[in-house]
Amino acid sequence: MSVERRDNYWLSEFETQPPARDPFMAFALRWWWLLLIGAILGSVGAFAYLKYGPKSYETAALVQVLPPSNSDPTQDNREGARAVSGYAAEASSSRMFELVSAALGAKVGVSASKLSTMMDDGLIEIKSVKNSNLVSIAVSDPDPQRAELLANTIAAVFVKDVNARAVARLQARMKQLDQQIQTTRDRLTTAQLQGREDSLKEDLADQRTLLLQLQLSYQQELQNQANLARIASEAEKPSAPQPQLGQLQSEWQRIVNEQIKDVQGNISDLNTELADVRKRLAQLPSSADPTVSSALAGAYGDQLQALTQEFAKLQLNGQETTTPLVRYGEASDPVSASSGKKTLLLGFAAGVALFGGLGYAFDLLGRIRRSRRSKLAASDQVSMPEQVSVPDLMERLDRLGITDEAVAERRASSKLWEREG
Repeated sequence: MSVERRDNYWLSEFETQPPARDPFMAFALRWWWLLLIGAILGSVGAFAYLKYGPKSYETAALVQVLPPSNSDPTQDNREGARAVSGYAAEASSSRMFELVSAALGAKVGVSASKLSTMMDDGLIEIKSVKNSNLVSIAVSDPDPQRAELLANTIAAVFVKDVNARAVARLQARMKQLDQQIQTTRDRLTTAQLQGREDSLKEDLADQRTLLLQLQLSYQQELQNQANLARIASEAEKPSAPQPQLGQLQSEWQRIVNEQIKDVQGNISDLNTELADVRKRLAQLPSSADPTVSSALAGAYGDQLQALTQEFAKLQLNGQETTTPLVRYGEASDPVSASSGKKTLLLGFAAGVALFGGLGYAFDLLGRIRRSRRSKLAASDQVSMPEQVSVPDLMERLDRLGITDEAVAERRASSKLWEREG
């Protein structure tokens, strides 16, 4: 075992290096009474705060986002989740706070900037409820009635504003579709009338050609009969008249005359219908180009059908389109925002931490003082070792953890070694 001479005494290595202890356990054992006082005072302070301090009340209103009618509830509707998040962000906008402030009026007298400040301070929290189509509007306020009024007003104004804008969008879209349907119908009508006019012109030309052919045939037949009569009258022996031939000629003339009258009637009807078509074409908007409309008649028909179907769909789904949001009941009953158990635990922890810090400060101050005394004692020992007093020497031994019994043993050992030497 090695020995070390310190302050004229021989010490073993076990005595110069005291066993190490857990600093936190040593601190707790040294200042347990101070930590106990801190815990008691912190708990008492928390209890007094709960009983006499200001209280805050929380309430929450819910807004439901209606899913589209064509959505599949069995699948992951990410579009619906994005819609809910978008509505939550919209409810937190400055425009919405301005509408809420106007709706509150003189009842509460909260400005839009005050609502924004409450939002920044966490007194108003608007967020989407996870795994649902709900938007939560939570309000904290010392007055429970005021908190409930704010939550209900924000939810009501938010739903009213969003639904009103949805109605305006629907009406604007239906008006736009109605104009497009009317324009497409006019173009389709122009195309149909133009096609009918072309068809009537062709039929009229065919009937006129047929009329000319009939008239020409009739004139030729009359000319042939006149030539036959003249030839018969010039002959030396005129032939006897043939009554059957005369009847056939008369019948043929009658049939040709009837055909001519029919064709002339058809021509008159075609002229009348053509005049009516041209009159209707003149009444259509001048922007409709007859040539283009006639070429795109099929496309206009398909477009008109698609627009009409969309218009009918908007009318059928008007209720869902104009009410994307609905109130999910009134705001919940206001409850105290501060939990008694949580507040007591916080007070207990704060008291222990505060008085523990005070104990640490005392330890630090003691270490600083001892360090200064140790430096002064060391300087005194170097300059004037013969003037070291017994109390100072005993204090140094105490700092090193050397007991009086160990000193006495070392003195006896030192005297024994000196006699032997």
